[in-house]
Amino acid sequence: MLRQSIDGAPRFPDAPPPTAAEMATFERQWTANVVEGYRAEYVSAENVVFQVSAIRFDDARLATTTPLADMPRASRGVSDRFVVGAASVHVVQLQASSKTECFQAIGTYVRALK
Repeated sequence: MLRQSIDGAPRFPDAPPPTAAEMATFERQWTANVVEGYRAEYVSAENVVFQVSAIRFDDARLATTTPLADMPRASRGVSDRFVVGAASVHVVQLQASSKTECFQAIGTYVRALK
C-alpha cells in the first residue's frame, strides 16, 4: 500500500479477473525493489494533518520525482515529492491540505539529509 500511495496503483491487464496465484505474482513485482518504507501522519499547530511517506529502493532508476504509474485520483491539497540520497535512494512524498510552517519545516529537513 505504501508503494501505491507514492507511485500510484499499477494497472491490471484487461483480461478476466486474475487467480490468487496471478495476483500474488503481480503484487510481488510491485514490491520487488523496495528495501524499506516509512509513513507517518503529523498534525501542525494550525491543526492541519499531513502525511510523510518514503521508500528506499535498491535500484536508483526507480527513484523518480514523478510517479511511475498513472495517479487516477487527484491529490488533495498540496504535495511535494523529491529524491534524497545517492547510494541508497529514497523517494519522499509530503501531502497536506495546505502548506503550513510544519509542512515546510519537514520538507526542508528531509531535503537536507544526505
